[in-house]
Amino acid sequence: MAGAASTGVRSRRYAHPEIVTATVGLLPVHHRQLDALGPIAALIGCKAARPEWRVAADVLVRATRDIQGLIARIDNPVHDVLSDQALDSSHACLQPHGLGAMLSRHTRYWASEVTADRDFVSGSDAASTLIEQAAAFNRFAARIVTGQASVPRATPCGGRVL
Repeated sequence: MAGAASTGVRSRRYAHPEIVTATVGLLPVHHRQLDALGPIAALIGCKAARPEWRVAADVLVRATRDIQGLIARIDNPVHDVLSDQALDSSHACLQPHGLGAMLSRHTRYWASEVTADRDFVSGSDAASTLIEQAAAFNRFAARIVTGQASVPRATPCGGRVL
């Protein structure tokens, strides 16, 4: 999760700097996770020995844990801020995932589409998907803020609520 600190974002300018820092940190961690999948695919293809698998799997597991940690650093403050606002969410639909998970999916898609060897083309299918994801995020955020949706506290990979 150190990637968030090295991104150059001056998160203190924002109302909730911990959320901004965690969100910005998602991109390099998703790149790490996606980069780990290439060697794993190669290991599957060549039926590699056990030590090589362990190294590749460790990179993937660390990146996945870091992503879950960043999601929690987004979702838990959002949950707390909404709780502090005393919004009546008694009739709200409890969502299985919060804003952090949605931002993570969006960032993962961005990371997989925008790579060193492929430029992002604005009118492409990828651009349309990213725009659709952003619109869905805005609708979800509006439902949360108006009390129509309720978000849980984040649950990390191990299942324990943070």
